[in-house]
Amino acid sequence: MRLFIDMASVDSADEVLAELGDCTPLPDDVLDEYAKILKEPIAGINFAPQKQMIEVLIR
Repeated sequence: MRLFIDMASVDSADEVLAELGDCTPLPDDVLDEYAKILKEPIAGINFAPQKQMIEVLIR
């Protein structure tokens, strides 16, 4: 996303999705899948630097 969006200028998942829709050739079905991911409530984040992994916990 950083290729297409100035992340400092967006404040919400809706703004990210609008920017992606405006400045990329992504089809609506792909943007719909991104929306599902970006709008999912996050319950926590686990960091595992030794495995070079970050796990996002959703509700």
